[in-house]
Amino acid sequence: MSHLKQLISITMLKNFSIIISILFIANICYGVNIRHDVSERDYIEFSQNISLESGLVLIASSVSSDSVTSYEILTPQSSPITIHKDEYVIVFGSSIGNNDLGHTIYLESGGRAEFINFIGQNIIDIEDNASDFTVYRSGATVYLKNGVSGTQIKIPATKTAQKIIFIEGNYNLLITGDKVLIGDQEITLNETSLNNDICDVTLDMLKISISQLKNQPSNEALQNITNYVSESNSKIVTQALYHIMEYENSELLAENQNRVSNIIIDGEIFDWANVENIHEDHENDITAIDSSLPIGAYLKSDDLKKDGVIHGNSFIYCMLEPFEMPQNEDEYHYRINILTSDNKLVYAFVWTNYGNFIQEWDTQNGTFIRNIDEERAEFAKKTAFEAKIPTDKLNNMPEYYHTQAVVWHEYKNSLDSNYIWSLDTSIENRYGYRYSLDVFCQYAEKIDLTPNDPFPIIQAITEGYIYKLAENEIRPTVIDDGLEMIKQSAKSMEYCFSGQIPLTETSIEALLLWADRSIMFGGYRGTNLDLLKSGRLNKDAYDFLILKPSVLDISRAIIQNNGLMESEDLANTMLNIENFLWQKNKYRRYYIEDILALYESNPEYWAVVYEESLQELETGDINITTVNGTNINKGAIFSASFQVDYLNDYGIFYGNCVDVTAVATAFHKAIGIPSTFFTYGAVSGGYFKEIHSFPIYYSSQDDMWFNYEKGGNGLYGYSSENPEESEHYNVFFTINRPQIGSDWKMFYKESDINGNDIEDGDTDNGDMIIISTRSYPIKMTESEWTSINKGYQMNELKKYIFCPVSSYDINRIIE
Repeated sequence: MSHLKQLISITMLKNFSIIISILFIANICYGVNIRHDVSERDYIEFSQNISLESGLVLIASSVSSDSVTSYEILTPQSSPITIHKDEYVIVFGSSIGNNDLGHTIYLESGGRAEFINFIGQNIIDIEDNASDFTVYRSGATVYLKNGVSGTQIKIPATKTAQKIIFIEGNYNLLITGDKVLIGDQEITLNETSLNNDICDVTLDMLKISISQLKNQPSNEALQNITNYVSESNSKIVTQALYHIMEYENSELLAENQNRVSNIIIDGEIFDWANVENIHEDHENDITAIDSSLPIGAYLKSDDLKKDGVIHGNSFIYCMLEPFEMPQNEDEYHYRINILTSDNKLVYAFVWTNYGNFIQEWDTQNGTFIRNIDEERAEFAKKTAFEAKIPTDKLNNMPEYYHTQAVVWHEYKNSLDSNYIWSLDTSIENRYGYRYSLDVFCQYAEKIDLTPNDPFPIIQAITEGYIYKLAENEIRPTVIDDGLEMIKQSAKSMEYCFSGQIPLTETSIEALLLWADRSIMFGGYRGTNLDLLKSGRLNKDAYDFLILKPSVLDISRAIIQNNGLMESEDLANTMLNIENFLWQKNKYRRYYIEDILALYESNPEYWAVVYEESLQELETGDINITTVNGTNINKGAIFSASFQVDYLNDYGIFYGNCVDVTAVATAFHKAIGIPSTFFTYGAVSGGYFKEIHSFPIYYSSQDDMWFNYEKGGNGLYGYSSENPEESEHYNVFFTINRPQIGSDWKMFYKESDINGNDIEDGDTDNGDMIIISTRSYPIKMTESEWTSINKGYQMNELKKYIFCPVSSYDINRIIE
């Protein structure tokens, strides 16, 4: 390989074909992979971009060249690149990306990357903390090394900013004047730590953001905040100030506005390449409109391939692509439906062979009102269907909505649809307002902010999305309950376990998890979405879904009255709580088939649960309450507030492991222990089987997160016919994270966890994988799971709490 390195070092790279030839030699002689197909146009592009003043490019790695895994060559058409742990990849850049924001490179913790010829803007998303890196430069080449994870980066600085995303935040690498900067930190020839000061928020910056709020604080509240910020010097408050500013949302707003501005309604969808809300559908999955009648001859134009919606400030942009476009003489009908959060049809944007139009659903008559008069609406058909719909005349447009793409070919009894169950909203509503900062300012109106007390600002960060989602009449209650949680923090800290440090001295991650009141299963998805009224939290939904501070008082009383507390032993206390809750739990599942499967696996153990569940099914006694008119099944409650109240009133509670975990998390908060829960399952034989949920809690004495069994919760025999062969199957799990800031999104894929498509509706095998911004997904082998399940270091959990979640992650976990 050293010969290859020497050859490239002395080669004048004025023709891109030369470097391709060299890389081809590398592939044949040295086993180096080239992971990009390139065309002659790419040769020319790269040749033009790589021409520096000397015409010379030196590939000289800071890591042994013998360890190079592969080369990547970026072109304007390149998709995002992932560099995995233990890989060492050399990436050749381009003057432009596949949009104005440049290329995106995801660097997993433990990966190594060398970037060459990065003339254009690019995004490097690193799965590590900035504070773990050292940095220095040689000339304008910057070297970043993480001594904890082994991540290494070599990247040139230019006058064009390279956006580097760490877990703590986003910073630009660029040359300004005669300085090389990452954020505000000058990078010198001497190796030094990447400065935490790049995360600092100045008082002036905070005041500017406050001045942009709709609810302006009084002069007294502003002085209260000024004193708090000026006099606080704790690390946690400094970090919290950064997160309450929601810089990521400001950048995402700008990025999405840029994407919207680049969309041209011409029937071509190249300009949709970087829109996040693109949803793919299975091929050859059409169904009958009338199941009693046959479907006409299949055409690819009957079959939906993908669709997308992005909601700008004044227009909704839609795209729909079938597997083949209809011929001009064909009869066709394609549509994007807009539905409320409780799945009521409101509007449809329609393309047909006899015209395009906006339809509004008339709920009184149960019919469509066709051809809403809107001359500014644009429709197009070429290689796909596109539309641009002005929103100012859509008077019934919900703030939060689902979308559904439909191919409706009634003349041949053919239907295909792709229902997007994700609560879309406008990009302005999603990213454009700092709700957590608004909440913090309202706290400042009502309480004195004590310098270095982290609880008010931490609570405001976790309450921002709750406040955003709440209906206007509920918002004062959200503020009051947040203030009550701040009072509860003092009560919780009275329960100090032997060897444990005070909660205020732990970490921002631990405090965010303690303060989190939205501890329902999945985090605003699944059953939760059905309970929202028009996509918002009204009183019924708020009381059920969000933890009431008074529940912590009830939890403390139950813990004390049942002798669960052992102040000398945190681990035993956690085990006592878990055992107590399982004793009080009357196990139920939503589907009787699940109970039957358990009974058949162990009749003696599950006999009572099976008989009681069967009797409740026969008598219709399967529901326990209603929320906004929706029945809550005994096997799908998922509410910490409801369950603690029910346990206190009746001495039992219904549900399963999810409910035990939710109640345990409330109990942990009551005695000052941060915790959250994992949901995990086995991957085997082409399907995903969910197995269990359990809480993990933080022991500050060990600086570790443990589950109550300290290493239990294995996969049992579910995942393989040969459980000893643990490398033959994987564990997939999600961590329920606190809601940080005002943005929430959901991503899902109708495919099993191994990436094999399975039939629609085959829910027994778990064909829909769902993640959200609150549930970070991880996949690993059973042996890896066994090793880390004994305890999670804070650094390990930190990256899961702060690392952004996107549609990229849903693809990453099914690779």
